[in-house]
Amino acid sequence: MSSTPSAPRSLDLANNAGIPPIQAQFQGLAAKIVAIGLTRRPNYLFATRPGSDIRTVADFKGRRLAFSQGQAQGVVLLRALKQAGLAYGEVTLVPLTSNQFLTALQSGQVDVAPLANSQAPAYLQQYAAKGARTVTTDVVDLLNLLWAPQSVLNDPAKAAAIAAYIPRWARGQVWQYEHPAEWNEEFYVKTQNLSPAQARSITALANKPLFPPSWDEAVRWEQETADLLAEGGFVRHTDVTALFDHRFETIAARAVPEEYRR
Repeated sequence: MSSTPSAPRSLDLANNAGIPPIQAQFQGLAAKIVAIGLTRRPNYLFATRPGSDIRTVADFKGRRLAFSQGQAQGVVLLRALKQAGLAYGEVTLVPLTSNQFLTALQSGQVDVAPLANSQAPAYLQQYAAKGARTVTTDVVDLLNLLWAPQSVLNDPAKAAAIAAYIPRWARGQVWQYEHPAEWNEEFYVKTQNLSPAQARSITALANKPLFPPSWDEAVRWEQETADLLAEGGFVRHTDVTALFDHRFETIAARAVPEEYRR
């Protein structure tokens, strides 16, 4: 999930993937995770520039890869490289933000960029005939989370408001998953300008919402991610346990039916 920088203290709560809280900790921002959803299926795939001969992640060796170290796309790329046994020195990581990825691919500035599943159909429709393709992996960006500045969580009224919002956040995702036709029409077709067929292809890949009663798996995954970033010199080695505010741990799970808890 991409993130856009905001003015200091302009937000009380944000919805992001797992990597922004790690980056925030590295930069000295006191903030904590208050709600977690798990993503079991990949939300991203890798798209190649037009005319590329790349077909697998192993083919990334020696290539220019679009990389955003503070966004979900960045950690998906790093995990894919590790899974393929490629060291950072065997590729060229081109620092970009996710909103620059498509332009960089189209212009040939990079050979590969991670795209959201929702972006890929439109890109292939335009460039597949010119040799662009996608490379799929089983790498997931596990966490879909809510997090808030510590100063907000220290305010009893704001903390209570966050606790009241979390069930609505969780139930909203369940509704979206259970009503794909309405979501396709109202969101993808009307606001994202996709065709009904493209919208259906995206929701066919949608993750079933999962809100675990325990955050143990999420903490392990977040630590692995922090270690991976540290190995590349992007952040210092750090213990991520302080990122989680366990006062809110069970709220999302209690708000949804049992089938959406595991």
